Parts: sequence; structure tokens; C-alpha cells
Amino acid sequence: MLCFTVALTAPGCGGSSGKKIDRQSISGSVTLDGAPLDQGTIRFEPMSDVKEKTAAGSLIQAGRYAISAAEGLPPGKYIVSISAVEGAASTPAADPQDAMNAAAKETPKADRIPAKYNKNSELVVEIKSGSNQHDFPLTLMQPK
Repeated sequence: MLCFTVALTAPGCGGSSGKKIDRQSISGSVTLDGAPLDQGTIRFEPMSDVKEKTAAGSLIQAGRYAISAAEGLPPGKYIVSISAVEGAASTPAADPQDAMNAAAKETPKADRIPAKYNKNSELVVEIKSGSNQHDFPLTLMQPK
């Protein structure tokens, strides 16, 4: 599985306090109306009660995502954003300048995932010490 992770602080580095961050691994599944999400991204943003303000994210492929402990998150509550943009390139350009040039030529793409799961996310998880599995069964339908 091709994965990437993004962290606001480098793995193994201390936060603003200089102490090593107690990072935890996170993995799970993402389905959309019962089917594995073919591709997308998932991002975890800290809520106000998290001491170390660290965010992380990963690609979703074939309905699965994983963030290693080395690049994971400290315990606490996080808001989760999940996106799957129509026509997104499955393989980004190797040269950052080429990727920026290609992106500048593209028109904005529609997200297949409803806003309640990304820009207006209602998804909150708690990361605990040890490995964490969080599955996200998303639906296109509005709850009644």
C-alpha cells in the first residue's frame, strides 16, 4: 500500500516543550455506502484538549489507511476529515514544480464525499496509547 503521512512536527522531535511526542499508530477502513472507498485522503486535526498540536494524514487506497507510530498522533481527541476528489491523479508528479504547474491548469474538482465528513466534519475520534483502529462507514444519504 502506497502511503504518505503529514505531520506538523517531525517524527521523533519534541513539540514546543522539547519533549519527545508520544505518538500512536492509527489504521482502519473507509467505506462509502458500504463499498470500500477506492481512493482519497484522511486527515486528523487536534481538538483543543490535545497538548501537542500535531496533525497527521494518509492516503486511502482500496478502503484502507494506515499511519505508523513514528508518524502518528499523541493521545487525545481529533477531528477527522475525509476527501475523495473526482479525477484526482493517482500518482502525483515527481517534480514539485511540475505538480504545481499541472494543478494551476486544472479546474477545481468536486469532492465525492459530503461536506459533513470534510470541510464541515462531524467525525471525532479519540487516540489512545497503543495501536488505534478507527473505521469510517460514510453515507451519501442524509440521516432522517
